[in-house]
Amino acid sequence: MKKMRVLSSLLLSILAGCASQDQSAQKTQAEYLALVQSTNEAEAKANATAKAVTGAVAGTQEGEKTPGMIEVSDENLSAMARHMVADIPNASRVDTRGGPARIVLDQSYFTLENGLVMDKVLFTHRLLAEFKKTRARQLEFTDQRSGSGLGGGSSRGTSKKSSSSGNTGGSYRLEGTFTALPPAADQFDAQTYEFRLVDTSSSATVWMGNFDISTPLSAVEQQQPTKK
Repeated sequence: MKKMRVLSSLLLSILAGCASQDQSAQKTQAEYLALVQSTNEAEAKANATAKAVTGAVAGTQEGEKTPGMIEVSDENLSAMARHMVADIPNASRVDTRGGPARIVLDQSYFTLENGLVMDKVLFTHRLLAEFKKTRARQLEFTDQRSGSGLGGGSSRGTSKKSSSSGNTGGSYRLEGTFTALPPAADQFDAQTYEFRLVDTSSSATVWMGNFDISTPLSAVEQQQPTKK
């Protein structure tokens, strides 16, 4: 009788252990399924993001741009640069007596108004390149981020030598306000570009210049009613 009781207790222990193992296995399986589902959802989100980024890059590489985006032509940019290089040294408050005046350009100095849409980083880069082409001797144009001179003196080496010896003119930054103008009656898209040369030590404006640009509207833009 005592032996039967021992066997019954042992059997109950074995059954209880099996039930506990089954519950643990079910819990483990549920956790595994939840992990798989979470992984699949994360992978789906990553694929969707990658697809969107790839599409955007592909569109940019194919030359697509934001609707209404203004891009100043090389001819107009060259005219701006040549005019400023010729006119700025004539300003009485621009100091070029000790050497080339150092002028800093950065996209953060340019403001867009009246709904004008433009890539300011690209505009700044292209304008700097046009300044470099002028080979100005009295002005040294510099990128705010890199700090490298892109004009002034007969060569970049000359500019660096003058700067290290203290033989330089004043220090300035080129600011600008670019505004979109309402289309004219002859269906032209127009913008005005107002530039200001600001003395970095006194924050005083020492030179100003305005440029107006008119370009024909595209066929799609011509079909759209003019806003009043």
